[in-house]
Amino acid sequence: MSRLTPVDIERFVNLVDQQNAIRQLVEDSFLGLTRPQRIRHLRDRCSAELYVCLKNIFGFEELDDILLAEYKDLPIEAQDIYRYVCAIQAMGGKVHRQLIVRLLGVDGGQLANQLSQLDGVVSEHDINEDRGIYGWSARHDVIANVIATYKFGDPQEQLDLLDNLIHGLNPSVWLELETANALATSEMGIDRLPNHDDQIRLLTELVRVVPAERTPHRRLIRKYLDADDAGGAKQAIDLALRDLGQDDIVDRYRVRLVVMRAQKAEGLMVGDRVALLFEARSQASKLLQRRPDDRHNYRLLCEVGLSLLRMNGNAMVLTEGIDALRVAEAEIPDPEFTNDRQHYEQLLRLESKTK
Repeated sequence: MSRLTPVDIERFVNLVDQQNAIRQLVEDSFLGLTRPQRIRHLRDRCSAELYVCLKNIFGFEELDDILLAEYKDLPIEAQDIYRYVCAIQAMGGKVHRQLIVRLLGVDGGQLANQLSQLDGVVSEHDINEDRGIYGWSARHDVIANVIATYKFGDPQEQLDLLDNLIHGLNPSVWLELETANALATSEMGIDRLPNHDDQIRLLTELVRVVPAERTPHRRLIRKYLDADDAGGAKQAIDLALRDLGQDDIVDRYRVRLVVMRAQKAEGLMVGDRVALLFEARSQASKLLQRRPDDRHNYRLLCEVGLSLLRMNGNAMVLTEGIDALRVAEAEIPDPEFTNDRQHYEQLLRLESKTK
């Protein structure tokens, strides 16, 4: 796979401009850019890699065949290393030599030979030479993503990989803490698994392995809330508070949990549900006072108010949240505050018409 010079990239753009037959094949998102934007887009995205450049222009899945043929030509042992490197890189994890040794049980004495077989495909770079930590990476994140998609397409293989990764993590190595957080957040990590129970189990195990990391705790709580599992969410919140102490995002999830109970708990009278929503309002207001620069706290108060309006027609809390957003607009130069205010004002008008 050849490397591109700046002149090569300009010639690609010229082809798109000058050849109508080629222009017909190009992605609309690329055609919508100006010429300087196209050049900058390719230069920034492709890292001078021909395949990635073509992928950014055309977006054809057939281009993946180039990478798959390249993979097929590698020796079997090198193929396995390559797909593991790509899978971890695609998750946003930090690949290093010892991690691959642990995952694959590779003989350390054979590493130099196997890395030479991956010349031009996987590269090694120094991270901490004194501690013997050497990073490995595929040529580009786009390439890593393609290989990971095809070579870990079986959900059971994905599950086994994540299981092995989590149980093999060394929390004393900062690289592996970054990998732990990436597993929790990346679309190619735990979220890629099709089974919700598997996701919950792996996130729970990840929290056990790296209890001081905030991201896995937050993702586990979010998973329970999105599944309307109040019991699981409460348990995960209590665990996070024990391991992390005060955390703004976990505190927001506590408010969401109270709102969920108000909306969905069985056997409650309307008055009980309203009381829960006012408790959620109290918690949301405290969060807003503590962090008035965080727009998510304003949205949270408005969402509590919206739930109350829909439950008993009381617009007081939603109006309170909208007024707080209006004040924040004048002090915080972020257009999203205006967008949020307008969004909730529209919802207030729509809900008021139906009452």
